[in-house]
Amino acid sequence: MAEQLLAETGSGQVYIPPASPSHVFVSQLSSSVVVSVPSLPSPAPSPRQSGSFGPLALAALDPSIDLLLHFQTLPRGRTRNAFLRGLLEHCERDELLLLSTLLAPRLKRDFLGELPPELALHVLSFVEDAQTLARVSCVSKSWRNLLADEHLWRTMSDRYNFNVAAPGPAGSFRRQFRRAYLTERNWRGAGRLVKSNRTPDEGIVTSLAMDDELVVVGFNNHNVNLYDVHSGAKTATLLGHQQGVWAICLVSRGGRLLDPSEHAPVPLHTPTAPPPSSSVSMPEPEQATAPALGLGLGFAEPGVTLARMYRDEYATGENCPMPAAADAEALRSDVCGATRGWGQPDAVVVSGSSDRTVRVWNARTGECVHILSGHGATIRCMKALQNRPIVVSGSRDSTLKVWDIERGVLLRTMVGHTDSVRCLDVFANQVVSGSYDTELKLWDVDTGQCLRTFHGHTQPIYAVSYDGTRIASGGLDQITRVWSAEYGWCQALLQGHNSLVCRLQLSPHRLCTGGADGRLLVFDVSQNYALTHRLAPHALTSLAGLQFMERGAAAGCLANDLLVSAANDGRVVLTDLRTGAEVRELSEKCDQVWCVGFRNDRLVVVCSRHSKTVVELWSFRPEDEDRPDA
Repeated sequence: MAEQLLAETGSGQVYIPPASPSHVFVSQLSSSVVVSVPSLPSPAPSPRQSGSFGPLALAALDPSIDLLLHFQTLPRGRTRNAFLRGLLEHCERDELLLLSTLLAPRLKRDFLGELPPELALHVLSFVEDAQTLARVSCVSKSWRNLLADEHLWRTMSDRYNFNVAAPGPAGSFRRQFRRAYLTERNWRGAGRLVKSNRTPDEGIVTSLAMDDELVVVGFNNHNVNLYDVHSGAKTATLLGHQQGVWAICLVSRGGRLLDPSEHAPVPLHTPTAPPPSSSVSMPEPEQATAPALGLGLGFAEPGVTLARMYRDEYATGENCPMPAAADAEALRSDVCGATRGWGQPDAVVVSGSSDRTVRVWNARTGECVHILSGHGATIRCMKALQNRPIVVSGSRDSTLKVWDIERGVLLRTMVGHTDSVRCLDVFANQVVSGSYDTELKLWDVDTGQCLRTFHGHTQPIYAVSYDGTRIASGGLDQITRVWSAEYGWCQALLQGHNSLVCRLQLSPHRLCTGGADGRLLVFDVSQNYALTHRLAPHALTSLAGLQFMERGAAAGCLANDLLVSAANDGRVVLTDLRTGAEVRELSEKCDQVWCVGFRNDRLVVVCSRHSKTVVELWSFRPEDEDRPDA
């Protein structure tokens, strides 16, 4: 054999150094070159390139093996390609596996790691799915470090409309987003029963209030029970009323005293012309009203179409300035029956009873601080003002009374209704009352003056909601009306229930009504009160509770765009307000639901099971954070 071999290729000749059969064998087949090389050492556990496999290291093991060194001198292109193809044809399976393991990492590129951090974060900002971002953080340490950026998770919170607060020194937007995201997911498919409390008697639950620390439940057997919102354990029973408790207020501890002049309510104006708009929720919006109904609503001519009237000047909102959203939410009453305190160290419970007294309790000690007398009949409704020690109560004696619960004195009595006051709602220093006399009245709490009377209902009023600009009311006439607090006009007349309208909730975007017929109607406030969903999760049974929370409505988000409803059929149903679809039942079916309410990631269901009153506390917070200090 010659000392040197020349192999012909398509582009010239390749120099092959002399070697023994145990090292290199070259055979020329047609125009290709086949080279057999000895097996390489076993691969290291890591696929990364190691200096021990470099050509210089191999040549040092056997000086006769300088093939790899010479490979570097070959011209790039067809010459190298032909050499490598011939080499692969003579590789064993385990050798090919080794090559695959070594080549795979070299063919990948860390496109994020090679970018400046600012550009990498900009790329990640286009990822809208939270689970995708979570998977990205598991790829590598460098990607995980990128995903630790606070601005990225704050952007995700805004995208999901999670109203997360600025984190403290030990917190982060990522942690808050994670909690909010998992909480909403638990609302839709998980959750756990924290505590189920059974009362020894068969008392009927009449009222419910809750904040971030306490749950307060009023019974018709004159008891008021307090429960810890985290553990669900009963902390106290407030004894003192001689008859059933029908109204409850919870004033949270802390807060600050609010000067009434800091937030002036919407100014009132005297209408100088007939109401420019009203609306009826009907399948055909252009349908003309009956002459009597049109005149009753104040239309200039009978038979005018409601849709055309509603598209008038008033529908633009130019004559009805809305308060700032943040101010409005801070001043209106809470749907859970709790209000912010005025700086007092302990939470305060206020209860109204059929014994015609209002009692003020220290929630921590259970002590009755004040017994307030003055009403001549059952106290049926009650609300506390935000950040002020002021409570307004309504009674079957047709009056409203304003109490200073810090000093325990009656401030004033508001007289004007001619029948029982059934419901009321507050905003700033104003209160709206609904009565069996079919009238709504708007009052100034600080002066006792009746600012406006709203006429239109033909039967007793059972429910009212006030956001500082609009007043929604419903009653026995099966109609929901929306009024302008500023001008006194009826903005909308909404139909669809076949029985008493007993539940209302009004937000800047939605109005939801519930009736004794078991129906739930959802209207879009921004679209001229268009009916978006007609729901019937509780067929032919009276609603016992209705509450929804929109996205961004609460820090940490909770139950975003979800509606919780309960009725006498024993079901607690969760509904998606975006689609109108029933999501799930939140509790096991019971004999009857008395009350239901939720706040953030806690749900309270008060029901009857096997002739016993049961208070259930459910948690939807992630289990690894389900602690009071988490």
